[in-house]
Amino acid sequence: MAERTKKTILRVETARAAAKTITGITQANPGVVSSTAHGYAYGDIIYIDGVVGMTEVNDRAFVAYSASSPTPANTFQLRGVNTTNYTTYTSGGSAYKCTMTKVGEVTNITVGGGGTQQIDVTNLESDAIEQLAGLPN
Repeated sequence: MAERTKKTILRVETARAAAKTITGITQANPGVVSSTAHGYAYGDIIYIDGVVGMTEVNDRAFVAYSASSPTPANTFQLRGVNTTNYTTYTSGGSAYKCTMTKVGEVTNITVGGGGTQQIDVTNLESDAIEQLAGLPN
């Protein structure tokens, strides 16, 4: 059997759809968000802000999920997020579907330096470490 390799893929938000109003979030595992006619599909990236009460979900992105497919019209789960111990939802909040764009050929996401004569050109799609001869950092 051939060995499968996993590659890290970096995606960045490049657009955000119009806000959908949040009308509730359960304290459950996973948390369930109520938002009338949200239109989100399984796997969509959803950014949440402006929630009163359950502020732990503010300014964060989540993966929309549902145990049933398609995602129900008025609710979606926060995939892998246990909101059981979050503060109780009080009111408000907005949810936005994010458009994510794959960033390829990322060569370095570490901070620091060194005096090597080999420049690391490994990117997130590389199968192995890649280096080129060059000047030190």
